[in-house]
Amino acid sequence: MSSIAMALWTLAPDKLDGATESAAPRFGAFLTTTISFFIVAALGLCTLYAQLASNRSKPG
Repeated sequence: MSSIAMALWTLAPDKLDGATESAAPRFGAFLTTTISFFIVAALGLCTLYAQLASNRSKPG
């Protein structure tokens, strides 16, 4: 039920106040994508090391 409520909430348009206009972030999407890439790569590397360690400890 909460996932349906979240889906409906994301369809609602944003309301902007005229007095609080600010400039868009300079490196917003690029920086977010770069940081996300390195976080996912680090998690994948940790998973690889854990898999190698678990396979190494098994006899035979």
